[in-house]
Amino acid sequence: MSAPASATPSPTPYRAKLFMSGGDSYFTLVTCLRCRVDFRLLWPVTVLNYPENSNLHLKCPRCQDSFTSDQLPTGKVRHIACGCEDYLAAPVESIEPRTKP
Repeated sequence: MSAPASATPSPTPYRAKLFMSGGDSYFTLVTCLRCRVDFRLLWPVTVLNYPENSNLHLKCPRCQDSFTSDQLPTGKVRHIACGCEDYLAAPVESIEPRTKP
C-alpha cells in the first residue's frame, strides 16, 4: 500500500550555479571544518543570485557535520566557473540574513 500523496514530501529542486555580480554564473565550493573535504553547494531554485550578507546553514555530505558559513575562515567559500561537477554536493539547508553584532 502506498502512502497518500499528502504524506509524501515533494523533492525540492536545486540548481548547481548562481549568478554573481557581472552576470556570470558560478559553482560555490565550501571546505568542511571537520573533515576538510571540499564540496559544492546546491541552491534552492528560488535563489538566483548569491546571497551576500547572509549566513548559510550547511551540512557536509561526507561527515554530516553541520555548520554555518560565518564559521568558515576567509577563503573557504569559493566561487568557480567550471570543473566542479565531480565534487560531492550538498544542498544549502537554509539562508538567513546576517545580523550585525
